[in-house]
Amino acid sequence: MHNEPPIRPHSHTLAHLRALLPPQRVHALSFRAALRIAQRQAESLHDRHGSFGAPVPDSIISSLPQLHVELVDSPISSLRFWDAGQQQWIVQLAASDAEPTRRFHLAYEFKHILDHNHRHQLYRGDEHHTTNCQAERAARNFAGLLLVPSTVLTDAWVAGTRDPTALATLFAVDPAVITARLAQIGIGKSVRTPQAGTGIDPIPNATRKECPICPARTTAARRNSPSRARPSRARMAMAEA
Repeated sequence: MHNEPPIRPHSHTLAHLRALLPPQRVHALSFRAALRIAQRQAESLHDRHGSFGAPVPDSIISSLPQLHVELVDSPISSLRFWDAGQQQWIVQLAASDAEPTRRFHLAYEFKHILDHNHRHQLYRGDEHHTTNCQAERAARNFAGLLLVPSTVLTDAWVAGTRDPTALATLFAVDPAVITARLAQIGIGKSVRTPQAGTGIDPIPNATRKECPICPARTTAARRNSPSRARPSRARMAMAEA
């Protein structure tokens, strides 16, 4: 039964992370504010599970109550739905995908679960991106922040691990995610300690009119962009403009 879940927290962790959302009466939320919330949620989930290195364990999500992860034979990388009979969220991951891809999609789907019943408040769309586009970008951004914590990435870089492929192996993510995370926190140009709570836009050039990595492009973007096969979410995860 794929019915709607009840509007209530499903575990202490879900309740805690959703408590970081603004009150329902707050409607004028900018997309950058929504990205800052995603960052705080990722950091809070790290804090609740204590200190760890790389890779961030899958159990940070998969061990949560009322959330069940399944590996399935599927042509798509991931799917989520609420099982009313079992009273739990189901996240299905493609068994044929590599582990880094499955890890990314698990975190990506978890952000969508956190956003359930709050999408209308978090993502309002603008002249550059649709509501669905913003939700997709925020979920990919959350996945990168969760799987590649800024402080752990900085420590690895300072310790001498600087090749993106080696870092991707260390964090068990796709190299594209590492490349984007390095750019987000400024490593490679000047190593610095990331400022807690600052928003990170997965597409730094936020002024452009077209969002070529998003499956929910604006009408103008679709009209002006050539047709092409869309890469996996993990590879287009947090690609730079």
